[in-house]
Amino acid sequence: MKRLIVFIFLMVGLVHCSFSQSEYIRRGRSGIGGSAGISINKEINGSIFYAGFSYKGFLDMGLSYWKANDERLYDEIFTPSITYYPVKQEDARIAPTLGISIGYNHYKSKSIALVDVPEPNMERRIDTIKKDLTVDAVKLGINAYHKIAYLKGSYFQLMVGTDISITNSGCEFVLRSGIAVGSRIWGWPLLVFMPSIEYHTSATTFFLTFGIVS
Repeated sequence: MKRLIVFIFLMVGLVHCSFSQSEYIRRGRSGIGGSAGISINKEINGSIFYAGFSYKGFLDMGLSYWKANDERLYDEIFTPSITYYPVKQEDARIAPTLGISIGYNHYKSKSIALVDVPEPNMERRIDTIKKDLTVDAVKLGINAYHKIAYLKGSYFQLMVGTDISITNSGCEFVLRSGIAVGSRIWGWPLLVFMPSIEYHTSATTFFLTFGIVS
């Protein structure tokens, strides 16, 4: 019997950055945004950074950077992405803001397989098999955002979404949800704090992200 830790899919899920700027910018306005955060799960922790530009509040172009402290990951991971917003909450108050995204990343990693090997005397031993991997992944995703409450210059915005990551070894689905708290202080750019969670077959990952949108 084999027990596999498929590290490739764990990494594909973690390199996603759920922050983008057009979800906070009204249609017709251009702007820039950036964020920094951490990801935490039982297998691996990491830091993630994002910077991007919004064109007229409906098209985002961004670049995220993810770095982990783990011997199984050889490369720092850069993910360029484009997000299109066909519908925004301001268009119809009951409708959510929808973002459709595509991204790409390339990195080197390592897969680890723990194999239970039966012995003639009915005992078992566990062998570890390691394999170097070069991963190319295309990520297709859709996110929905909806402002649900306003309080003293701040607002709360729900986010739910899903991704499919297509790699040279297979596919992986990711589900995510979170809530963003946005606030402007004395006319400064919008500050955003967003805790979120992602579910995929390899692990459940928690994110804490701080962002700024101008």
